[in-house]
Amino acid sequence: MPLFSFNRHGQGDGHRHNYQAPNGGLPTYNQAAACPEPNYAFSPTKNASVDKFELGRTFQRQFPPERHLANLAPQDMARLQDHGLASHQFVFPPLFGRRNTPTEMYDYGQGPNNVIFTSPTSFRFQYELDSCVQTDLPLPSTILDHYELDSYEVTIRSKAANTVVAVGLATRPYPPFRLPGWNAESVGYHSDDGRKYYNDPEGGRDYGPPFGQGDTIAVQYCKSPGQVVFYKNQQPLGIAFSNIRAPLFPTVGADGPCELSVRFFPSQRSPDNAGPAPAYQPTGGFPQRDNDNLPPPAYTS
Repeated sequence: MPLFSFNRHGQGDGHRHNYQAPNGGLPTYNQAAACPEPNYAFSPTKNASVDKFELGRTFQRQFPPERHLANLAPQDMARLQDHGLASHQFVFPPLFGRRNTPTEMYDYGQGPNNVIFTSPTSFRFQYELDSCVQTDLPLPSTILDHYELDSYEVTIRSKAANTVVAVGLATRPYPPFRLPGWNAESVGYHSDDGRKYYNDPEGGRDYGPPFGQGDTIAVQYCKSPGQVVFYKNQQPLGIAFSNIRAPLFPTVGADGPCELSVRFFPSQRSPDNAGPAPAYQPTGGFPQRDNDNLPPPAYTS
């Protein structure tokens, strides 16, 4: 397949890719149902390499996104049932949920030291590499009937001037060398251009303002409409995507040095399963903030 233009992947002639695989080996990058507006061919800011785009395609052929989590361990299902999103933690590289996976199939030169966890909810990207971390468990609302709404937020404690931070959701397995929103079955809001990305290795779509050090970005998922809403510093930016339905994992990426902290909000139950959501218990070492006792942002339809 010839290469044309890419988001952060070098230069080309501006044409779009055809991601439809003839034999089902590569997931279809179908964006129309989630966001009908056209995307850009390029990002106006940073661009990564064509090689990483090709590696992403290779990764997806080898490890297609899981539409159903048949292999979720009983103890993990119990954690979701009992605690909702409050029991999650980020890991690196993102887990595949498959045994005997050769290291070389998910490393791609990342190495084990690019991400340093300073607490279960704080971590640091060290090098100028496209990388992402992902939670060990999916959003409860994407696999359990009685949860309707999930939210989490990321605060950028520090970052290098040129570092891009991306906050979003993705299925598993997800390539650890790709930011959320670039590969199939993922969404992301990116700091450099303020654009939203869904299954989009090109230039994204206009959405919100850029963000940086000191800002807090929240992601909210509502199951019934399959909607994703982002917030910047507790201000809603509007519905980013609709009709997103898959086992989704909170996913955060960066392409350079930065330090981030995360807060998970209690999963909220659907109206048909009314009852209090499980109380959120902060894990040790989470940096306290003035608004730590505020409720999660209100969902906007």
